[in-house]
Amino acid sequence: MQDENLEVRIEENTEDGSQYIDAIKGLREEIASEKAKNEALRRDNKNLLDSLVNGQGVDITPEPKKTMQELIEACNDPNKNNLELTEAMLEYRKAVIEQGGIDPFVPHGHKYSPSQADFDRGEKVAAVLQDMVDIADGNNDVFLRESSRRIVDNSIPKPNNRRR
Repeated sequence: MQDENLEVRIEENTEDGSQYIDAIKGLREEIASEKAKNEALRRDNKNLLDSLVNGQGVDITPEPKKTMQELIEACNDPNKNNLELTEAMLEYRKAVIEQGGIDPFVPHGHKYSPSQADFDRGEKVAAVLQDMVDIADGNNDVFLRESSRRIVDNSIPKPNNRRR
């Protein structure tokens, strides 16, 4: 995928030689930054392995928990793609359940009390969405294809084209 992007950039800049030079410089900078990231990851992995072999403890600082307001804002961010919104929604659901709230995937209201079947369906929806996120592995296009394959809208009745 990255090679295709590089080829497209070079093809777009075919007007004069200075654009070729700029494209090459940009590619060199990208390669250097990727190389630096890889070296940092290798160093971190080596340090982790060394500390585990030597029996030393590993200091892993957990990410700070997001507030409910931050989670709600993440769910309503118009700049996010479908995959990111689904991930934010699943994170919000998890936080609500941990705080003892009602699962947002379960219908509830003043005149309706959810049954165990409702909770089971809410859990099934969350499991399917999480599975689609896992399969997508950060790629929104894969997520969209997977959602088209797995989610069926059965609420709209099919038209009756029979003439009488």
